[in-house]
Amino acid sequence: MALTSQAISSAIFGSSLIPGSQVLPWIAYSIGEAVVAWASAPTNVLVSGVSTGFVGAGSVSGTLQFVSADQMGIAFLSLPGQGAPLLAQTIQAGLASSLNSAQYQGTSAGVGSGSDVSKVSLANSASLYGVLLGKMSGQKLEGLSAPLLANAIATGVAALFLTGFGFGSVTGIAGNVPAVGTSTSLVL
Repeated sequence: MALTSQAISSAIFGSSLIPGSQVLPWIAYSIGEAVVAWASAPTNVLVSGVSTGFVGAGSVSGTLQFVSADQMGIAFLSLPGQGAPLLAQTIQAGLASSLNSAQYQGTSAGVGSGSDVSKVSLANSASLYGVLLGKMSGQKLEGLSAPLLANAIATGVAALFLTGFGFGSVTGIAGNVPAVGTSTSLVL
């Protein structure tokens, strides 16, 4: 499925370990909007892979899975306050559930028909930081701690994205000679 801001923010809010939080809906909304805008740009998130099949050129499509460790918790170590670990766990659980089965699509050089194995090879946390800080500001999440929170979230999200791997197929114009090629894709 394609990433949507609604799915991400709903999953984060639904994973809440902070009952009655007044700002969690705004944080979840900001993260959902920022991640979708950020992940679709090839300079921010890039999926690279290996295609096998028959010689030619084709289109790659597949689904990604993400390994949810404690990327967010590690990124949140720099934040003060007793609620930081709970917020980190909430964001981690919501993102992991909403990102799994995300689609990727791109091109294969050298293979026209076959299968593809890909890995997220680039996740630019610096660009996510800027987008996220802007989305947070739009929700009136401003103040001295906002840049710290945005940096922790951006670092954790990028670390989570870098665990992404996927399996897909290559379709296109193919010959009858076996071949191996490379693929470059984007997250949808």
